[in-house]
Amino acid sequence: MQVKKESVYNNIYNSALNEFWVNGYDKATMRNIAKNANITLGNIYRYFPNKASLFEEIVGSTYYNFLSFIEDHKNMILNIHQDDRNAYIANLLNNYLALDRKKVSILLNGSAGTKFENFEKKNIELLAAFSADVADVMEEKEGIVIVDPEIHFFIAETMFSSIKRMTLLFNDEKKIKTYIEKLFVGYHTELIKRLGYRK
Repeated sequence: MQVKKESVYNNIYNSALNEFWVNGYDKATMRNIAKNANITLGNIYRYFPNKASLFEEIVGSTYYNFLSFIEDHKNMILNIHQDDRNAYIANLLNNYLALDRKKVSILLNGSAGTKFENFEKKNIELLAAFSADVADVMEEKEGIVIVDPEIHFFIAETMFSSIKRMTLLFNDEKKIKTYIEKLFVGYHTELIKRLGYRK
């Protein structure tokens, strides 16, 4: 039995990351991944039994980490003054995307047909729930009431759709950071104020 080499694994990993980023899961091929990793097609299957297992190796931890992102920081975020809250969220999101932008982009734009294809839907649900929590704080502190809870899904879908588009269009981390800051800072709070009413 041949020993698996770390250098070969790393070549496969990097090749697969780029292949899934460019082509998504559906159009990516093990043949292209092997070719760009400078190994034979047969050799790639010694490391990964199929495309699905390789895809999971690439994006699996990012999927679970990103889903816990809001929940992990929720209490801290809700206890920050509203003037600083959105800037704090934008900073957290920018730091996360700086580490894993390609993988987040793959999950958002190229995971159809995999067990991770619900990534966007789950994040919108989490963001809508977070938006509702923020609205509760604003109701308590400012007397602003949101009558229709579906509003939080509209807000979440708009914000998440923008993040999705940015990860696809921009390679420049500074540009993404700037747009995320502009999107989050003030946007969410202002929407709640406009869509709600004062008691």
